[in-house]
This record gives sequence, structure tokens and C-alpha cells, in this order.
Amino acid sequence: DLELEGGKVLRVRTEGQSAENVYVDAVLWNGVELGRPFLEHTALMQGGELRFRMRGTPKP
Repeated sequence: DLELEGGKVLRVRTEGQSAENVYVDAVLWNGVELGRPFLEHTALMQGGELRFRMRGTPKP
């Protein structure tokens, strides 16, 4: 967890990470899958959870 200004917290988590699951399947911001490969700095600074869902094979 990263403590941000104003008492806000940014949490970075993984789901399904293992020695075999090294590829990113999806990225979620506060439980919502991101439809694009980036997130605005202002959103990060508001705090929340950034979750990487992992898989064992690359996406086609």
C-alpha cells in the first residue's frame, strides 16, 4: 500500500500470480476492468485499488 497526500491510499494487488502465471490477463481499477492500457495520474492520486489479474499464457 502507498500512502498518498491527504490520507488517501493506493493499493496495488495481483490476482492469480504464480511462477507459471506471468502474463497480465486484465487490469482493474477499483473493481472495473480498464479498457485501455493507461490510467490518469489524477485518478491514481485519488487513491484506490489497482489490480492485475494474471494468467499462464499470453493473450491472443
